[in-house]
Amino acid sequence: MKVIAIDISSTEALFCLKNENMEAEYKKFTIGSDDTSVDLKKFYADVKHLFLEFAPNKVAISKRGNKGKFAASSVSFKLEAILQIASDTELEIISPQTVAAYVKKNPMNLKPKYNYQLKCTELAFFIKSKP
Repeated sequence: MKVIAIDISSTEALFCLKNENMEAEYKKFTIGSDDTSVDLKKFYADVKHLFLEFAPNKVAISKRGNKGKFAASSVSFKLEAILQIASDTELEIISPQTVAAYVKKNPMNLKPKYNYQLKCTELAFFIKSKP
């Protein structure tokens, strides 16, 4: 099974790609400006190419807050919309609390190289283990 887990932060999206026969691979796509369609279209084309090339069975995005002190930026919601229309696979939005509870009960066999990859790696582990 091939999975892609995505963590969106401000103007970038971090992808964790995982299948049975490989270590987790990471790709990051960033937009320069959300004010012009050029950058958004490039982001769409890059992401669409990744989805077509990797052909995942499952795709999930880590849910971000939309209200309050820890609300996500408006740009991140644009990126999420682009991801939803770029994926031919049904895309799930999963809360970080659900993932954290699962990882706490089930030891994770994936280890990210860098700390900023942890949320994305945990999400990949969760969706890969989920029936």
